[in-house]
Amino acid sequence: MLSTEGHQATEAAMPPGIKYTYLFEDYLAATRARAWNGVFGRHTYWIRYCMWAALFLVIVSAQVILDYLKTKGSPDLGSTALALAGFAGLMIFAWLLEWLIARLAYRRLAIADADVVLRFEADGIHWSMSHHSGVVAWSGIQDIIRTPRRILVFVSKAEAFVLPRRAFTSENAFADAARYMETRTSTGARP
Repeated sequence: MLSTEGHQATEAAMPPGIKYTYLFEDYLAATRARAWNGVFGRHTYWIRYCMWAALFLVIVSAQVILDYLKTKGSPDLGSTALALAGFAGLMIFAWLLEWLIARLAYRRLAIADADVVLRFEADGIHWSMSHHSGVVAWSGIQDIIRTPRRILVFVSKAEAFVLPRRAFTSENAFADAARYMETRTSTGARP
């Protein structure tokens, strides 16, 4: 038996369909959740920053050590301050670069700023937009990730439906939709 927040997910009622506009924040959440499907799980997103930090610290620390040796043991606080400021700058640069790449990729999507309609039926999730529509069978859903602001329904490691909290009429409708999908699939919603 699957359980969600203390409720038994045995016979959940079919939730009503939802309609919403697919926003950049939905795309960014799906992109980050896709990274969670990687080798390191949820930590995958932050590992890239650790790699940037390690590279930067190796390069700049070598310079600080050389400066320290040149002055024969007296500490050079200017080099240390520069190293820390450079580290902070690099982290900000990496975050902005990731955001810019995501923004450019989002603009190229057919679903960007499109109205999306999802209906939960007995055979699967029926989805439609202005120029596209389709059905994903319940057996085709590989994973469900539930966050406080959205439910991400993965049909592969790279493709997911984003069900934002704002598309539901209430918190109960949001929770009921998650429970219903859990009962229809063999996956449980991961928090």
